[in-house]
Amino acid sequence: MSHGSGVDFPKRSRAAGGGVSRRSGPLLDIRVVELGGGVACAFAGRWLAALGAEVIRVEPMGGDPAWRDRVPRRVDTNKGLARHIYLNAAKRSVFVDPGSAEQGARLAALLSLADVVLDGTGWHATGQQSGSWNVDPTALAGVPRVRVTPFGDDGPYAAVPFTPFTLSALSGLMWYGGETGGPPLVQWGDQVDYFAGLHAFGAALTTLWSGPGTCLEVAALEVAAAVVGHHTSRYSQVAIDRPRTPSRVLWRLYETADGWAGLSCLSRDQARVANAMEVPEITAATPFMGRNEEDEAVLRPLLEAWFRKRTCAEVEALGLRERVPLSAVRSVSEVAIAPHAVHRELFSRHANEGAGEVLQPARLWRTDAFDWVCAPAPKPDADTHELLEPRPSRPAPGRKSRSGLPLDDVRVLDLGQVWAGPYASMLLADQGADVIKIESPSRWDPNRCGVPPGAGREKDWWNTCAYFQEYSRNKRSLGL
Repeated sequence: MSHGSGVDFPKRSRAAGGGVSRRSGPLLDIRVVELGGGVACAFAGRWLAALGAEVIRVEPMGGDPAWRDRVPRRVDTNKGLARHIYLNAAKRSVFVDPGSAEQGARLAALLSLADVVLDGTGWHATGQQSGSWNVDPTALAGVPRVRVTPFGDDGPYAAVPFTPFTLSALSGLMWYGGETGGPPLVQWGDQVDYFAGLHAFGAALTTLWSGPGTCLEVAALEVAAAVVGHHTSRYSQVAIDRPRTPSRVLWRLYETADGWAGLSCLSRDQARVANAMEVPEITAATPFMGRNEEDEAVLRPLLEAWFRKRTCAEVEALGLRERVPLSAVRSVSEVAIAPHAVHRELFSRHANEGAGEVLQPARLWRTDAFDWVCAPAPKPDADTHELLEPRPSRPAPGRKSRSGLPLDDVRVLDLGQVWAGPYASMLLADQGADVIKIESPSRWDPNRCGVPPGAGREKDWWNTCAYFQEYSRNKRSLGL
């Protein structure tokens, strides 16, 4: 596989093993060994496998109990099996007895021949794999590695047991959920784990680019804190005496005739929303960042009555037709058959032994350059005999960085605004890429104005918002 930098990754023939068929993908000749790490490493490995890499999941003898349930049941009644099917799709399976010297030596050989190791041996989640693999450190010498831990390998929390709730609480994510004056609320699912897994996925791609000896550490707590980092930046500039922003009449959920729907109206949208909904009072309301009790008294009863008269489908149809920010809150079953998702082929179906046909997300982005690999999760222990056999060594992929930063010869044009694009390019800039942020002089990134100018920030105030500063660090700027 060739990159723009002239890096050539070695090609390797591969036996069928667990029966995974790979047609194409930019990582077709890459081997990844996934060792522990709970949901975070599994999520990273899942998408590396979907890009064509040979991902080998190493489990203790009998299988990791956090993933596998040997009793055949329906998937919808078995969370462990359902997560295994999704997070371990298209991987291979190896069982290793960490107490066996012979198998330990073979595992060390397997690790030494990997193009990248997802190292989750420090992941000590309650009820998940403990990570006691007794791996010889020399086996990892020179092997690109992504180390995934809850808190990092040092610091006062390094050895503290955790759950997704504690990570959400300690990172600040939980602080922003819930009504003002009420208790903090945690969002459903292992979201911090998935955030960490997504960052580990990006880190793994970086190690493949940068070459031998690169070891990157992803700490789930730090990832989650970075996700809410723009709130931290705002607090550093503007004193806010309440923990959470209260619901606002133009930025909240309303009950409909058959469910819930949302209105998320920015200042620039108010006139069009008022016209589409035929509620002229919206035009004169306080912009969404503020809460005005007079607006609440006048507008909330009007909007509550408006939504109650309509179904979710009617609200969503109006939003699409008039191009205004109205949307229904969909159930999981509705998401699976949503016309937009069906049209874009977001989900794929394939059969898994003992579970029947399973629907799951098939890709992270769209491309005509390759097919994403969509294959079942491996049978337990399917590839141990083949993959633990001794193999010859081979040259390591990658390139040598000139500056010590892994992406120092990469140039990126950042055409994004607000959060998603700027956050992605921020991560690339942090790793040495030359990132050039493009803005229109007549339509800036709205984050320049995310915090009103205060005392000491009157001069060139559009350059002073901490939210904008955080996500634009290490970048250059070009106005076109």
